[in-house]
Amino acid sequence: MRLFVALDLDPALRERVADAIRQLQEADGDAAWTRPENLHVTLKFLGEIPGSDLALVKEGVQAAVAGMPAFPFSLEGLGFFGSPRQVRIVWMGMRAGEDDCKLLMNRLDAQLDRFRKDDLPHAVHLTLGRPRSGRNREALLQKLHDLQHQQAGTGMAREIVLKESSLSGGGPRYAAVAAFRLEG
Repeated sequence: MRLFVALDLDPALRERVADAIRQLQEADGDAAWTRPENLHVTLKFLGEIPGSDLALVKEGVQAAVAGMPAFPFSLEGLGFFGSPRQVRIVWMGMRAGEDDCKLLMNRLDAQLDRFRKDDLPHAVHLTLGRPRSGRNREALLQKLHDLQHQQAGTGMAREIVLKESSLSGGGPRYAAVAAFRLEG
């Protein structure tokens, strides 16, 4: 099973983020844009996990969220990872709630590092797209500049979800495996 732990968005917030993606698509860059139903904040990517370890993964996620209160968050600001010459990921950032999200990521790391150890610092973000080539790169960079302060709104993190990712020619498909409530 190809697994990850995510913070999902409520439908209204997801639609506002999808609006930002549509604005970026106007640049006509060659990118694989995230489908609205797939929008989420990845808290911990686990990768391929044997089905026999699923119960241990669930126990680890449950231990990570134990005592963790629900928290408000806001999604705002567009940017990219990589360089202007090679944009790898176009993202929307998190402002309010970012520290809570990082705490949750650290707690997940502590509980699940036997499955996958992450040595990079956490960058809380929502992946909007992945450029495939440099086609219309300048137009995309200009759109990112113009929309750098874009706000999608606020949400409430009340639960996190363990998801399975299935890769296909039409893009990834995500299915919820288990949900874990935060307190409050």
